[in-house]
Amino acid sequence: MKYTIEITVAGCTTSCAHCYVNGGHAPTMSFDNFSFCAEKLAEVFKYLDGDIAVTTGNEPFCHPQITEILDCLSSTLPCYFSFADYFVPTTGAALINHKKRERILDLLRTFGANGFMLAVHGNKQTHDRLVNRTGSYYDIFKTADFLTAHGLEILFNLIVSKHLYVGLESVIDTMLSYKKADCRLTVPIYVPTTRMKQYQQHRADVRECIRISKVAHSRGISTDALLKYCEQFNERCIIDSIIADGFNYDSEKHLAPQWKFFNITQELDVYYGNVGAHTKLLGNMKKLSAEQLANKLSMMPANYDYNAYYPDNAFEDLEQKFKSLSSTRPSLVYPSKQDCIYALLQELNVDSLLL
Repeated sequence: MKYTIEITVAGCTTSCAHCYVNGGHAPTMSFDNFSFCAEKLAEVFKYLDGDIAVTTGNEPFCHPQITEILDCLSSTLPCYFSFADYFVPTTGAALINHKKRERILDLLRTFGANGFMLAVHGNKQTHDRLVNRTGSYYDIFKTADFLTAHGLEILFNLIVSKHLYVGLESVIDTMLSYKKADCRLTVPIYVPTTRMKQYQQHRADVRECIRISKVAHSRGISTDALLKYCEQFNERCIIDSIIADGFNYDSEKHLAPQWKFFNITQELDVYYGNVGAHTKLLGNMKKLSAEQLANKLSMMPANYDYNAYYPDNAFEDLEQKFKSLSSTRPSLVYPSKQDCIYALLQELNVDSLLL
């Protein structure tokens, strides 16, 4: 069993339209609370059997004491916090404007960090509008300049939407002008949070994705994943296949990874579910012993896929439910079958498990 426990240490400088955790301005966790949390988790993990990872969110660089937090993680949870296998995600502004940004890089390197991931929504107008912050587009490239100067790799994450096409050639050329930089196209997931419901107005359909893929391909960016999503995970395809072949929930659920997600808030409340997708409050860290909290974590089932957001009965008779959906709808594109089904259930007003 895998466990991922995210500690929300701060809010975020942006409020991105595609952010499934409803990121935005929020209180910071006090350093005393963080230190208590890290020490308690070190005790909790002694009782758990599995592959355990600790992450920090939403945008940890917004925390004025992020260097102290990273030092604390190094001394308290060194085996559970790592960037060795992936890029450090950031919106850019919090890092580039932090007074201790060089020290932050030094500390992140001790956790194996070799590169950063910067999300880009399109040209300046599109990007700033979709992240709800003026100047964010410039901050992305100021951050890229800073990271490049310090020898770090950059992964530009192009967020696919119906607006990405405008000025895309110029945006890609700017990104690829950086040494040690790469680009990829990312279709946002869907979970039934308030933010993601609102994002549907920006989600690209098959025609728009294909148009984007042609531009990206002409600039040497791989479009294989995007074209696969267009073919296999568009709404029309999923609706037609489920109406024709039915939906075996038990079989689909069995394919999901054995992976649990939990979130610890600034006030040390422990929730089952990822940030922004809480489904159950397990208690407060200050009121639970390490053994009690470990028992609560171990007793919860995996919540990586279907049962993370909806009760089991939501997936009964999907073929009948989907017959009511219009055949003339624009065929929006998702990165997986599950994401598409979640969105269609929401359209059908099926209640989710989210608090």
